[in-house]
Amino acid sequence: MKKTLLWAATALLVSACHPDIYGTKPDVPGLKASEDTGPKYYLEPTDGITISVAPGRVVNFDFDENPSTGFIWSVSSTDGLTELETNYTSDPNPGGMVGVGGTRRFSFEATGEGEQTLTFTHSRGNGEVVDNRKITVFVE
Repeated sequence: MKKTLLWAATALLVSACHPDIYGTKPDVPGLKASEDTGPKYYLEPTDGITISVAPGRVVNFDFDENPSTGFIWSVSSTDGLTELETNYTSDPNPGGMVGVGGTRRFSFEATGEGEQTLTFTHSRGNGEVVDNRKITVFVE
């Protein structure tokens, strides 16, 4: 019985001194960590994903693209997502090589609230569509 009490007391003492190894408690009581408010980036997002963003947050979507093939990415969006910028950045092309692909970036600001939709389409100018990706964005 004494041995059991000794083990229980030791276990209680050790558990009381156990550090917060999972980082669940703030270093300073009452201090909250600041929220990440920078832009979010999604590389080659898959069809059907759902994301959540705060109002005013900027969200970027990057897609591999090679305009020299005639195929480019385009997007349509609901009113609660304001398109800020669309740009294309070529991959390095040593020796002025042509036909090198790159990345198409679409940047949006979450300006509305609730469920929003982005539809990305990879197609040629003649209307030939090779890929569609619908993304649901909850602005909350």
